Amino acid sequence: MDTESLASWDHVLYAISPFRPPDWRFLRVRELTNSTDPLPCRRDDDRWVRRYKAYRVRLASALFESDSSAIKKVIREFSDCHIATQLRNAGASSASPKIIEARILAQEPFSEIASKHGTTSRAIECYEAIFFNVTDRIGARDWITTQVLVPALTRQTIKNNVEIIKAGEPILDGTMKLFGYFCGPIAVDILATGIAGFQKCRTSEEFFEWFDTHWKNSIRRRSTQAVQHFEVNNFNATELFALHARIIELEQSPGIQQKAKGELERRVKTMLDLIPWSPATRNHSDYKPGRIANYSNLAAELNDEEYYAAAAGNKLEADEEIMSLTVPPPRRATPTSTEATISTSASVKAKEASQ
Repeated sequence: MDTESLASWDHVLYAISPFRPPDWRFLRVRELTNSTDPLPCRRDDDRWVRRYKAYRVRLASALFESDSSAIKKVIREFSDCHIATQLRNAGASSASPKIIEARILAQEPFSEIASKHGTTSRAIECYEAIFFNVTDRIGARDWITTQVLVPALTRQTIKNNVEIIKAGEPILDGTMKLFGYFCGPIAVDILATGIAGFQKCRTSEEFFEWFDTHWKNSIRRRSTQAVQHFEVNNFNATELFALHARIIELEQSPGIQQKAKGELERRVKTMLDLIPWSPATRNHSDYKPGRIANYSNLAAELNDEEYYAAAAGNKLEADEEIMSLTVPPPRRATPTSTEATISTSASVKAKEASQ
């Protein structure tokens, strides 16, 4: 379906149409202002359509009359629309609109996008509303894929009269939008410049270390980008199968699995390996490892550290003291006066009940 014809649709259908283009408001305003006499807005045209139409009509009138003061007045009054239009008209000569679109897909706030581009949040909001309206459908994954990501990724160039897919800079070929949408603002930061963040190097050694890390990350970034345009055909399918089998083999190797374990898991394993484990039984059910049996029937009870040391067969520092401790002989407790009174009263009541 031709996107140009969508502008003539009843705007109510835009809310439910899977073919709504991101710049549907721009198409609507262009339809209203293309004729010599601009068409009036309809009741269902929203505030952004009305505002952008007013900007185009008044600016066109001031330009036609060559009235510089009127032009400046329109630009000041509609500064958000004017900056958004400048970004739109920059086209291939500037990377700014593509980075802005990627940051919008990454759900970065308008204020943060504006601060990174040296403009106002109102201008970024206007650009999104008029030329790249995706925030109201940011959760519609398939719509984002078909209407935004696929067109960006399949941008074509002509070489020797043959149309080919070109893997250029991430800004140009759509991978920045793809990774920004699924991974967030950090992906846009890295793909836009190839550098993760600021790091002030104080020595030449630090710089060369950073340089090596940057080289490694750049190769990783470019290979991931190129894989989005990798064409599978009869000539490379077998190599692709072999590569996939090799990846599976590496993932299942013990070394890779060990690296995949978390730091906490490795530390717990190290601690458990240091504990002298022994089977619970050996010839008889009450078998106890090490020297634990020596302390089983004593008056003292071992604490955790003493228990582990005895289980390992080590002699305890307080061994003689522990061995010398004994349990005092049992004795019958003398009842208190209160307990004796209660006992006598109970006996009397029992005797009266029997009579």
